[in-house]
Amino acid sequence: MPLSRVKHCLDAIALYKNEHPEYQGYMRIERAVFLHVMGEPLLHPDICEIVRHGRSLGLLLNLVTKGTLLSRAMWESLAASGLRLMTVSLNRIGRIEGAISETDLTRQMDALNDFGRFWAGGRDRRLELQYLYQPGGQEPYDDLLNNAEDALLVYRKWKERIADWGFTHAAALPWSPRPEDSIRRFCVNAARQMECRTELCPGALLLLKTVCGFPLVAESGENEAEPGTCPLGCPFTLLSIFSDGETSMCSLDFDNRTRLGSLYEGSVEEIWNSLRARTIRSNMKEGRLTEAICRACPIRLRFAEGDENGGGAVRTLAETARRENTHE
Repeated sequence: MPLSRVKHCLDAIALYKNEHPEYQGYMRIERAVFLHVMGEPLLHPDICEIVRHGRSLGLLLNLVTKGTLLSRAMWESLAASGLRLMTVSLNRIGRIEGAISETDLTRQMDALNDFGRFWAGGRDRRLELQYLYQPGGQEPYDDLLNNAEDALLVYRKWKERIADWGFTHAAALPWSPRPEDSIRRFCVNAARQMECRTELCPGALLLLKTVCGFPLVAESGENEAEPGTCPLGCPFTLLSIFSDGETSMCSLDFDNRTRLGSLYEGSVEEIWNSLRARTIRSNMKEGRLTEAICRACPIRLRFAEGDENGGGAVRTLAETARRENTHE
């Protein structure tokens, strides 16, 4: 996406934020605009100017990267541009006879060591280290976390390493669960729990996210609505913007099957309150899934299968999102 169009999209988001300061909830714009999911943002030649422009509009940007392009010149430029929140995806881990290779894990840490020390030295900066977790019972990926022992090993190794980085300017999280217990519970409930955030130190988190498998699921060929709802309430809380300016109600809609409209042709307000978007939400409020991508969603199906053991909690989350975030 050309820089001028990226700025146009950020301007549209900032305009919506300023016009609706009362808008609250999980995806409230006061939190973060994510630069991620369908590509490596550091490949954009004007990424630092994008961050600078977003920050000048008062937006909090979270840049999600694989980390392989984090040269010293790059991270110094990002910091100078005003970036304060970064997520580094470290999903692939080498294995030896089914167990994590500590050599490969150490190599990941070494590669980020200089960056981590630099990033930790800035005021109000935060860092999230993300790993995908493969829930039991699914066809395993070769190099992803798939058991509690591996997940705890990753946590312990990173906690030891990050202690030397010194996030001295960050405030601790407002909650303090027992980290290893939280990770164990997540691994047991990963079929019904999307993620687990564990503090490594003030300013740094370990983020475990379940594999959704969405690209592997064929779209439903049926046109009739099915009973159900989005377990995360995405149509009520989220707007994804693609590189061509088109928008979707779901960050997992990689092929943009829902196509709510283009930010080059309308505002966030117009797209959010379009007849199509309102119809999708209205049907979902009444327990009907009209979009084929929703009917085929592996997250929804996984949570539906786990209703007796925790799906109710997910439904409550979605219902809360609908109550707090629907702005029509």
